[in-house]
Amino acid sequence: MNEKGYFPPLTPQSGGVKELMLIYTNSGTKWEVKDALPYATYLQLKDGQPVIKDWFFDAYLFLALLSNNKRAFDSPLRATPAVKEDWQWYLEDLFLTNKQIHAFDQAYELAAESLGERKKGKIYIMIPNPMADIKEFGVIDGENLDFSSKDPKEATRQRFKAVKWFVERTVELFKNANLQNLELVGFYWLEEMIHFDVAGETDLVVEVADYLHDLGFKFCWIPWFRAAG
Repeated sequence: MNEKGYFPPLTPQSGGVKELMLIYTNSGTKWEVKDALPYATYLQLKDGQPVIKDWFFDAYLFLALLSNNKRAFDSPLRATPAVKEDWQWYLEDLFLTNKQIHAFDQAYELAAESLGERKKGKIYIMIPNPMADIKEFGVIDGENLDFSSKDPKEATRQRFKAVKWFVERTVELFKNANLQNLELVGFYWLEEMIHFDVAGETDLVVEVADYLHDLGFKFCWIPWFRAAG
C-alpha cells in the first residue's frame, strides 16, 4: 500500500496507454459521436467544417460521481451513497446504443476511415466505492449486502462481492457491445483515498487488485494530493 504506482506512458504497466482522457457521465450526461470526435481526433476547420487531421487521445477513463438518483459513487461527503440500483444504472447508461462508449467506438471508426489507419482506443472503467456505511446495498446471489460490519473480514467479503459483481457485469456488457475499435484494459478505483479507519478497507483494495490482475486487467487510482494511502 506504500508503493509509488505511477504508470509511465506506453508501458505494459499502463496497458499501453499514452494519454488518458477522463470522460464523465454524471447523472446521465450523454456523449454522442459529435462530442466524442474532438477527443478521438485532432480537428481543423476547413470552409467552416471540422476536418479530421490526426489522432488525439488514445485512452479514456469512463466515470461518474453521481447517479441519475443523485446518489454518490465516490464518497458520502458528496451525497447519499450509491447502492446496487445506481451501480446497475451506471452500466446500463454506459452502454446505451450510439452513446457513451458506443459514441467513442463510432468516433474511432470515422477516424480510421478518414486517416486510413486503424487504431484501438483503450478503455478504463470506474469501480464505484462500496461505502462502509451502506447497510442495504441490494441483493447479489441471494444475499442482501450490508457493508457496515465492524468485523474486517465480513466487511471485506461483502464489499468485494459487490465489486466482483460489478466487474463481471462490466466485462459481459463490453463483450456483448461488440465494439470494433475499443478494448477494455482496466478498471479505476473511484474513491481518491484509502480509509484506514474503515474495517478491512486495505484488505479490500488489495483483494480487488489481485482479482483484476488475475483476469489480466490493469488497476489504477488517482488520489488527491497527499491523500491517505
